Amino acid sequence: MQQVVVEVHRMALERTAAGGPPWSLESREDADHSTPYLVAVALRDGTVTLASFSDAHLWNPELRELMLKVRVVEDEDFTHLYQQLPQQNRARVTVVTHTGLRLIGEEGGDADDLAAPKSDAQISEKFRTVSVDCLGATPVNSILERLWNLEKVTDVAVIPPLCAIT
Repeated sequence: MQQVVVEVHRMALERTAAGGPPWSLESREDADHSTPYLVAVALRDGTVTLASFSDAHLWNPELRELMLKVRVVEDEDFTHLYQQLPQQNRARVTVVTHTGLRLIGEEGGDADDLAAPKSDAQISEKFRTVSVDCLGATPVNSILERLWNLEKVTDVAVIPPLCAIT
């Protein structure tokens, strides 16, 4: 890979790619708010999971080298779409190979857009995906059961302890 260009709306650029290369990452918190890191992980691993934020990933020299090839820029049309209602969170990634081949992927503005309404099933699945490895299936099911029936919960203080990682 010779270069990766990520086009986003202005707020995404300001919040997740300020400063430009070399991208400084010192913690998991830095990584999960870094477009260059997230794009590099997705390109290298094919997906982004909780494991993507382990120390081994965060300090991986290959990943750090790939991040240096990422350039994040504003697309004014994406900024305009982000500022409209209904809001759209669009992004385009262009990968340029060493042979000059350009591979382009674009997302946003459809049913999977971050701002698009989500069904209860989609919300539950997302919660399961990001929490079951840390909490276990039984606590996750218990949390979801209580949250989806919050009006029946007599004391909401029972919910936070269920979220504790043991």
